[in-house]
Amino acid sequence: MQSIQERFASRLAPLSLVAWRDRIRGALARMAFWLSDVFVSRHGSRTRTIHLAMRIWGFLSKKTFLAITWLDDSTPTMRLADAESGISVAPTLAGRSDVKSVTLPAIALYALRDVTLAAGAPAFASNGGILIERVPDVEVSRCSFVGGPVLAHGNSFAAIPRRRSVALKRGFFLASYGYANWYHWMIEILPKLRYWQELAPALRAYPLLVGEDIVDQTAFLEALTAFAADAEIAVLKKDELYTVGHLLHINSPNPSPVNLRGSHQMRVTDFFMRPSAIQDWRQRVGRDSLQKSSPGRQIFLARAHDRRPYNQSEVLDMFGEAGFEPVYFDQMSLREQIDTMASARMIAGPTGAAWANLIFCTPGAQALCWMAEPYREYSAYSTIAHIVGVDLRYLTYATTARSTGDLYATGYQLDMATLERELAGLLADAAG
Repeated sequence: MQSIQERFASRLAPLSLVAWRDRIRGALARMAFWLSDVFVSRHGSRTRTIHLAMRIWGFLSKKTFLAITWLDDSTPTMRLADAESGISVAPTLAGRSDVKSVTLPAIALYALRDVTLAAGAPAFASNGGILIERVPDVEVSRCSFVGGPVLAHGNSFAAIPRRRSVALKRGFFLASYGYANWYHWMIEILPKLRYWQELAPALRAYPLLVGEDIVDQTAFLEALTAFAADAEIAVLKKDELYTVGHLLHINSPNPSPVNLRGSHQMRVTDFFMRPSAIQDWRQRVGRDSLQKSSPGRQIFLARAHDRRPYNQSEVLDMFGEAGFEPVYFDQMSLREQIDTMASARMIAGPTGAAWANLIFCTPGAQALCWMAEPYREYSAYSTIAHIVGVDLRYLTYATTARSTGDLYATGYQLDMATLERELAGLLADAAG
């Protein structure tokens, strides 16, 4: 973990002329987007003035500025599932939780022509503007849609780079924000293929467009095989833009914001989880047939990497003395991950993508997780736990992170006395 002095020194490190230029352009772009949002809110979006200003700035900055259309505001090619009532379950903290009603979005197929895209975001640019998938019912002013072809954006316009793209004849978009993250891959992206399987054979013949960061990850490819064992795959390189002549896209059945702007924090109602998607996963991997199993293992979700570092060695010692064994899911095959979670009576560890494997748990398992205090309403895993029948409780820790982007890498120190009390409570409840 960097010291305060090291972090401060890194900020003072000399920047190259190119880096300074990019920073200045980025700041000017953000100011231009802010002014455009203010203008649109006061005078309406249909104005030549704002389009002219964006075109001038685009010429000067070597970027293309496009008006945003939100995917759920556009007309789909085919409706695949209706919107439905659902719930989002807040994390259980100090024995208390909350349940919020949400509307799970409709699922639809969008057939697009001649759109420019990149692996890192469901954003599709054309001469008519840019189509971006958002999370319905979550204010766009809180969300960051930077990624893929989107370099920067406001509420009404987005900037994409002005450079050559690779031409592809056709494809089905199977990437998104954080596509190489186990949670986003398993929960938000792959469940689209449940609906893809219902399409006509001619449409299923389109190659699946996947980001290159999953190609050498065995478990990711094994998970893809659970839905589309014989599908043709086309790999999108992460630094390339692609223009696709015929593109198919299905919106996520289980969406949530990936990153928020500034200091905005997650809310319970930002998370949309379809129980049918979780049950479909369990059926595909044979978990429904193991409902009556009697798990006995106590597992600790350990990390081999140093992202978001904390006093893991000290914590592992405490849990090891209580009978927990460390497991490293990022080093396991999909089947090994399934079998490990199915065999677990108790689970503990820091919040992170490994908790997506709750979908494979045996009902009645108990779990303890910790996360940063400002994000105490992050409800993805607590909602999955509710669906599969796992008693998941949380504790929070203090953090210096001030944004969702910072939180991804900021280290912390767990208070061992607090953790010891929570562990004792977990063990007592399990014994009772």
